[in-house]
Amino acid sequence: MSPWPSVELGKIADVAMGQSPPGYTYNDDNDGLPFFQGKADFGHQFPVVRRWCSQPQRIAEAGDVLLSVRAPVGPTNVAKEPSCIGRGLAAIRARADRIEQEYLRLFFKYQEGALALRGQGSTFGAISRRDIERLEVPLPPPAEQRRIVAILDQADRLRRLRAEADAKADRILPALFRKMFGDPNRPTLPMAQLPDLVDCLDHKRIPVRESDRLGRTGDTPYYGANGLVGYIDEPIFDETLVLLAEDGGYWGPAEQSAYKIQGPSWVNNHAHVLRCKEGFDPDYIVWSLYLLDLRRFISGTTRGKLTQAGMNAVELPMADRCLQSTFGKYARSQMRLTVERRRVQRGLRSGFANLLHSAFTGSLTSRWRKLHTQKLLVEIQQRASVVVEA
Repeated sequence: MSPWPSVELGKIADVAMGQSPPGYTYNDDNDGLPFFQGKADFGHQFPVVRRWCSQPQRIAEAGDVLLSVRAPVGPTNVAKEPSCIGRGLAAIRARADRIEQEYLRLFFKYQEGALALRGQGSTFGAISRRDIERLEVPLPPPAEQRRIVAILDQADRLRRLRAEADAKADRILPALFRKMFGDPNRPTLPMAQLPDLVDCLDHKRIPVRESDRLGRTGDTPYYGANGLVGYIDEPIFDETLVLLAEDGGYWGPAEQSAYKIQGPSWVNNHAHVLRCKEGFDPDYIVWSLYLLDLRRFISGTTRGKLTQAGMNAVELPMADRCLQSTFGKYARSQMRLTVERRRVQRGLRSGFANLLHSAFTGSLTSRWRKLHTQKLLVEIQQRASVVVEA
């Protein structure tokens, strides 16, 4: 239980719901303000701006917390410059005399999971301005807010530095592939159609409905277009295979269109099942497909699909088999390190989540609070009106 009073967000911060401007005001020419529609636009760090808007309807100022309010609800970021925000976002700005903006940012980071649950229960998950304004915010004195921010920012900085180092490590294999074999989108080696390198085993797939699979518990991995989906009671395959997304996948360059599996497995109808022919390394095939832009082979508009005919038209570089083997060995070594990095990342995320919980329930700064009791009492008296003001 928090040692501090809680205050409705609407009493200490201003909430502006995004509004999408008319389509004709969007442009790619740096005319107006950067436009962000929702979580997909900002992710964890702002990317290169995709669009600008010449007639923004709602503006987020630099430093505002940006909250995704629909499909999905909960993810947050911070505006780095004045920006136009669409209906998928809300901008939240602290009233400086009542709450620290950085403390407010971390509060919303803490609330991401709870807000995601609030957005469930309908066809299109969303929360309203009133939902946001009624959030109860634990309100410690300003000095303690700043202390919480300092501790969490230090922890988050270490987490970000590790993520940046991991991102650099993730670029090693693509760079090595291009150095050894060139860019498959601009080939310098002779090309061969995919059926010359692999055998397609799609005919061995057995469809199973999700409701039926839930009744067939087991420890056999069950795979789909984008990776492991769950587990089932028995395997269809028991060998090293390459899976390539058939539908519901991501087929752009450096998107995870293909992956390797080993051992007992069941593969659903959303992934093509490929067995490498003798002399062709599966990791080489996976990385060739990973770096290749497959979008030109995709059919369908509502839901793209890589049909067997489209897949058979795919061409990959015909690299020297010894070089393929060398690359494959290095790839497997790097992937073992990647597994360990992912484990450490999960630990860091879990640790930061625990710190957030400690921060907003009061335990993170309890010792510091005892050492600064008199100072905090004065601040509490000065800010008492925040609690009682309507």
